[in-house]
Amino acid sequence: LFSYFVAAKKAGTLDLTGYTDVDFSTEYDSLKFDDWAQFQLQRAGACMAKNPEQDLWPHCGTEGLFGSLYSKQLATFAETFNPDQVYVVSFDSYTKNGPRTLSKLASKLGLEFDSEGMSASTDTAATDDSEEDSSGDQMGEATRKKLNRFFDPYRDELYSMLQMEGGLNYVDITEESQMF
Repeated sequence: LFSYFVAAKKAGTLDLTGYTDVDFSTEYDSLKFDDWAQFQLQRAGACMAKNPEQDLWPHCGTEGLFGSLYSKQLATFAETFNPDQVYVVSFDSYTKNGPRTLSKLASKLGLEFDSEGMSASTDTAATDDSEEDSSGDQMGEATRKKLNRFFDPYRDELYSMLQMEGGLNYVDITEESQMF
């Protein structure tokens, strides 16, 4: 989520639905991740309270925090397509070594991969492992704990989908045992 925040803020596409505390002409650049994340969590809580029978994604939103509910998005694909046709690629794997990750995906699909023009370190990484952006913004420990609590059931659901026999395919260049 922090990577999304950094990249979307830089591109001017940050999900600010319902966010009224920012004067976009002067304060957008000073918006901090922790404040934005707290608002996203409040927005999710309000939507859950209003519509407890509906999934957060896509009913409450599809961007920002809601766009990170991968298990809900992948469940939709698995309902439409044979789960064996769906491949999940680790964002970290892709940003750390795009050519190697794409080569592994191509191999699984029975395709040849030509990495011409790609470097081992792609330009898609929004942040480094320090989880700090160029302005010095970083994720606070309290925010990390709140987000972990929020995402825990969705993360568990995603891991179950990826581990299930006949389920979705997972493509990563790191050891899968590190993920589960």
